[in-house]
Amino acid sequence: MTFRSSILAGVNLVRAAIRSPNYVSGSSGWTINQDGSAEFNNIVIRGGTTVGGTALYYDGTPAFGNLIFSISNVAGTDPYGNQYPAGEASYGTPSGNDVSIKNGVLYFGPATNSVNSGSIQIGAFTNGELILTSPPGDANHQDQVIVRLTSGETGQATGSPFAPNMIFKTDDLATAVDILLPGSLIHTDLLGNASLWTYPTPNSGWSRGPAGGSIQEVHYRNDGLDNLVIEGSVHTTSATPNAVIFNIPAGPLRPQANHRVPGIINQAGSITACITEVDTNGNVYITPNISTNGSDTYLQVRVPLGNLS
Repeated sequence: MTFRSSILAGVNLVRAAIRSPNYVSGSSGWTINQDGSAEFNNIVIRGGTTVGGTALYYDGTPAFGNLIFSISNVAGTDPYGNQYPAGEASYGTPSGNDVSIKNGVLYFGPATNSVNSGSIQIGAFTNGELILTSPPGDANHQDQVIVRLTSGETGQATGSPFAPNMIFKTDDLATAVDILLPGSLIHTDLLGNASLWTYPTPNSGWSRGPAGGSIQEVHYRNDGLDNLVIEGSVHTTSATPNAVIFNIPAGPLRPQANHRVPGIINQAGSITACITEVDTNGNVYITPNISTNGSDTYLQVRVPLGNLS
């Protein structure tokens, strides 16, 4: 007795597809389709493989939001709405922590919009040099490169000869490099947080601001050019004020050498000159000291902190 297969005609698949009983698209089972496409739940391939087209990798069952890696010659969108760029890309969480590679350039930023991401030209990584570029952006993106150099070891404190250095130079090693600052230069911490004005607590016999009026109270900060800036006024609240007006706590705002700059004292309307001194121990005081109550001192101090040569 001869049986005719309703699935195959010789070596050709007659039906639209052959599938496992538990096949559910994107979920379970397997299918081999007449048009040449196929879907498997798990697959082991021994030996070498050749893959053409686009390869997409997911965290678990393919769905929107769980695409974790892609390789594609052209940008596109998968069946679940995940966009992927041309080249290789890995996708982080939250959105924007992506890394992609195209034409030898490593992009950091949204892989689906890598034109506006920061980039590192790894093809130019020679002789220990890493070339960073910021590609053309658009009205909705701000191009910027933030480089963090971490000391982290003994002898590498800020200002030491072993601290990390960043050198800007041109390819010909001869011409100068212009660093354009379209906005204000602001001193920040390692995380990019702007340094705010600090209003010190004066020692006994001193108070911030003038004895009368609305003159700026004394405050200090880093000016963004590695200078300690102290501005504003203080006044005595005793005829025997402490020799030190206030102290700058230990840290990056203490200068590495003692500095003296001119100052002004107003004693009952009599204006006299003085010397304002800022020491490496953070003490701020004037010479000569004031011996009257209610006298104003005006500070306009700008001294190098010593971290830049």
